Amino acid sequence: MRLMKATRWTMMAGLAATLMLSYPANKAVAAAPKAPEGAMFGFQGSDLDFDLINHTGYQIKAVLVSPSRQADWSYNNDVIKGRRFNDGEKLHITFNHHAHAEHWDLKVVYDNNSSKEWDDLNLDRIHKVTLWYDHRTDKTRAEIE
Repeated sequence: MRLMKATRWTMMAGLAATLMLSYPANKAVAAAPKAPEGAMFGFQGSDLDFDLINHTGYQIKAVLVSPSRQADWSYNNDVIKGRRFNDGEKLHITFNHHAHAEHWDLKVVYDNNSSKEWDDLNLDRIHKVTLWYDHRTDKTRAEIE
């Protein structure tokens, strides 16, 4: 039984990776995290997809999205997979239909390796996140809609 579950997860991860590589530059797919033993997938009718808009004035080299309960960041959760997310661009982040967490964390990493995080986002209720950088305060903020 465990072998069947492991094989099924391996196949889904491979499919998710294939889908991520086939999307155009302005689309990204967030892979589903591994479900805990016995967990059910998804919230019925949930829509985790959202648009991320970069108005920081800087290029972003990684956009990480992971369930809030995950302790550490993993570049396996980078939805742009080595592409660049330029200032003024919009990225539509589409979730694998097996994604099942209610709250998510978002991290962006800039070319100079500085980063900014937003935690505990309820993506069921969010359709757009616009990132802004304020040169006066040297802070990045997110406008969440």
